[in-house]
Amino acid sequence: MNVFSLVQACGSILFKFLSKKGVSVAEWMLWRNSFNFIAILVIAKSLGVSVTKNVPREQLPWLWGRGVLGQVCFAVFSYSLTILPLTLHMIIFQTSPFWVSILAYLLNKEKI
Repeated sequence: MNVFSLVQACGSILFKFLSKKGVSVAEWMLWRNSFNFIAILVIAKSLGVSVTKNVPREQLPWLWGRGVLGQVCFAVFSYSLTILPLTLHMIIFQTSPFWVSILAYLLNKEKI
């Protein structure tokens, strides 16, 4: 979790810097996702894992939906970097476990 937070913070700082140089959210998403896609394929290939064979056919619509929603969330996340100070942005981002637990309690009736 700490490594993820560090990588996320570094990516946010990089985009904040690049957005001041004229890089748009769409360009940032294209290059970041292209790099991640290639890295995941290389890692999966080196481990001998198939990225498509292990997913049941009935789960594919959910997988695609999750991917689309993930892209929308990342677009909003990146756009917020262009309008908020970086410190406020990271504070709001780091409160997500709190909001997830509240939503799990309200929507799924889970115990807190």
